Amino acid sequence: MQADRAGILSKSLTHNNLQRDYHLYIPSSYRNSTAAPLVIALHGGGGHTWPGGYQYLPEFLIGKTNRDLDASKAIWDFFNEYRQ
Repeated sequence: MQADRAGILSKSLTHNNLQRDYHLYIPSSYRNSTAAPLVIALHGGGGHTWPGGYQYLPEFLIGKTNRDLDASKAIWDFFNEYRQ
C-alpha cells in the first residue's frame, strides 16, 4: 500500500467471509522508500476485554476474554523487535 500523505486511512479487508474495517495511522515521518513493520491481529470473539488479561466482569456483560493471544506480550515483542 502506498501512502501519499500522513494521517489516518480507513480501510477494510475480508477474512472468512467477514468484512473487517480498520484504521491505519501513517506517521508524518513515514517514507514510501523505507520498509516499515505492520502487525494485524484479528481477535474476534474477544468481547470488550484485554486479550490474555483478567476476566474482570462476568462474561454475559463484556464477553469472554480471549486466551489465544496475550496482548501485553505481543505489544512488548513488537516494540522489542522494532526499536527505533
